[in-house]
Amino acid sequence: MDPTKLYQYIRRRIAYEEKRIRETTPAEYRSLKELLEEKRPCITLQSGVEHCIDKEELKELARIVPWYLHRLVKLPIVLVYSKIGSKSFFRVRGDRWSCYTVGILLKGRLWHCLETIDVEAAYKLLKRFKTVFLVTIELELSGLG
Repeated sequence: MDPTKLYQYIRRRIAYEEKRIRETTPAEYRSLKELLEEKRPCITLQSGVEHCIDKEELKELARIVPWYLHRLVKLPIVLVYSKIGSKSFFRVRGDRWSCYTVGILLKGRLWHCLETIDVEAAYKLLKRFKTVFLVTIELELSGLG
């Protein structure tokens, strides 16, 4: 295959995959307090599709997170998968309240901000809160000028 055509194909494919991944990210974030008050607690994704958060998961999260943070914690919390060499980990995307919430859930400590977590910790969170967290990846290009 002609190198120029191959390069163009790779660039188109990467653009397609980036768009597909971007469409699964939240278009909006809503507070824990607000979602608890909803009969059907949902947020909209970039694609326009609704992502509904399980009411029981919200109630459990509300029991763990102090009531005075319910207005500040925005959901869903996005975990971004990354891999450097052989090491895989997740970064907590969002504001400091997302980071604090992950710290509360994993360490049981208030004001303990976890910006990155290992795969095992992410698994524990996702097993317990399947709809509160969204997982995505970021594409990083190198060598394609």
